[in-house]
This record gives sequence, structure tokens and C-alpha cells, in this order.
Amino acid sequence: MKKRSAGFWGYNDFFEIAECYETGKGTSKNYRKSFLLYMKIAEYLKDKKEQKHFYGRALYDIGCYYYYGFSVKRNFLTAIEYFNKAKENEYEPADEFLVSLEQGLPHVPKLYQ
Repeated sequence: MKKRSAGFWGYNDFFEIAECYETGKGTSKNYRKSFLLYMKIAEYLKDKKEQKHFYGRALYDIGCYYYYGFSVKRNFLTAIEYFNKAKENEYEPADEFLVSLEQGLPHVPKLYQ
């Protein structure tokens, strides 16, 4: 990760930045930049078993982008793959999302909750 004046940039910092781009908090909305940050977070955390939950969160966020077509071509199969990977990494919202899909329930995008 990149160094900053108070120490090192951590994955939590990148989650915050991604969410700012996602919601437009403090900057203009930019789903593409947000998506790319989630991809970088997932790549960084992929082999860090002690950070399983955060890896799952990044995978879940990527899945949402594919499911809803934010800045990427909408692809339900790719989204479900990411949700399943997030579930395997014990990220509970991914499991809830998959259950709602199995039950045919509508799911509100996390960006609008």
C-alpha cells in the first residue's frame, strides 16, 4: 500500500475512498473509480486469511456492481460468482443477498439504501 504522512494507507482507507466515489460524499460520484478500488482491495486481501471478512466485503461490493451494472456491463452470473466467494469468506450480507435471489425477492441496491 502507499505511504501517507501519518503512516500507511490501509484497506479501510481504500474502502472509505471507494464509498465516497460511490455515494458522491466529498467528491463527484464515480462508479468506475469506486469499482476499481474494490478490485484493488480484493486483490490485496486475497491471500490474507486473517482479513477474511474484509476480503468478503470487497467481493460482495464487486458482485453488486456486476449485478446492478454500475460502471461495468451487467452480468448476473459474474455477480453470483462474487456473492458466492463473499459468502465463502463469511460475509453475511452476501448470504442474505443470495437467499433473497433464491426466494425471488427484490433486492434494493446498497447504493440506494
